[in-house]
Amino acid sequence: MISRFPPSFADSPLNYAFAVFSLTLVSAVSISIIAGYLMEPRRQRQIECLLQNAIPGEAERVKQWRPFEMWGLGRATPVAIFRLVVSLFLTTLTLGALPDVIWLLAWGEAGDRTMATLFLLDRWCDGFTILPFTAGVVVLWRSAQVMDQKLVSDALTVSILPKWSTIRDKLNMVLLVGLIASLAALYKAYPS
Repeated sequence: MISRFPPSFADSPLNYAFAVFSLTLVSAVSISIIAGYLMEPRRQRQIECLLQNAIPGEAERVKQWRPFEMWGLGRATPVAIFRLVVSLFLTTLTLGALPDVIWLLAWGEAGDRTMATLFLLDRWCDGFTILPFTAGVVVLWRSAQVMDQKLVSDALTVSILPKWSTIRDKLNMVLLVGLIASLAALYKAYPS
C-alpha cells in the first residue's frame, strides 16, 4: 500500500501539516496582495466617479481603463515601482509554492497519471520562477538610484510593529489555512 504521506515526510502528519500550512499560507498571502494591487485602480476609479462632478474635465479621464498603472507600466511613481517589484517577487513565491500545495494535497488520493501531470506542472512552474524573479531584480536595479533618493528625501518614519487591528484582520486567513492543513493531515493520517 502506498503511504498516505510523501516519502520525505517519513509518515509524520505533523511535518506534512506544517509543509501544507506554510506553502498554502505563502501562496494565499501572495495572491491576496497581488489581487489587492489589481483592485486598487478600480477602487480609485469608483472614488473618482463619485467626485467627478466636483472636478471639471475629469469625467472622460475617469472612464478610461488603466489596468497596469499601479505597476508603473503607464507612469513610474515610486509607489508603482514598489508595487511592481513586490508583485513580481510574490509571483515568484506563488509559482514555487502553489504547485507543491496541489501535489501534496493530491498525494495518495489521485491516480498515477494525475500525479505525473502534477509533478510536471510543479517542475514547469519551478522553472518559470526565473522570469518574474529576473524581471523584479531588473526593475529593482533600474530604479534603485531614484528610489533611494526619493526615500531619503522624504524622511518618513513608519512603525514596524503592527497594531492589533492590523494583525486581527489578517489572522482569519492564517487560521483558515491552518485549519485546512490540519484537517488534510488528519484525513491522511487516519483514513476511513
